[in-house]
Amino acid sequence: MSATVTRPPIVTAEAWAIIPISAPARQKIALIAELLEEVLSGITGSNLPADQQALSEIEKAQLIAILQTALKLLQSPMVERGLIRRLTQMLKDAAIKAGEKQVQQGVAQGMEEASKQLMEFMKNFFHWSW
Repeated sequence: MSATVTRPPIVTAEAWAIIPISAPARQKIALIAELLEEVLSGITGSNLPADQQALSEIEKAQLIAILQTALKLLQSPMVERGLIRRLTQMLKDAAIKAGEKQVQQGVAQGMEEASKQLMEFMKNFFHWSW
């Protein structure tokens, strides 16, 4: 009888950066966290029928997971570029989808603003371009 060896998953990162502890950086993080919380609340609190929601169940689950992760990451001493890049793209895509379906307009606007603020934060404080 042979034993099966389970290998740990390979985890890669694009780039890590230390989050600045300056007052302007903390103010921007607080704004972004507030926007992400609003988006999260709007997504999880929607009482629209599934066919009228901007996102499918799987899209909603993925966005919720990355929103929750990003909120924790913004409280940490470092941030990972690939995760933030993915979040900004997901927020943009979801906002476009909501606009096309003409539903959840408030959430869509929050998504657009959160994406914009995240990109601005990464550009201004880490000099990362998209």
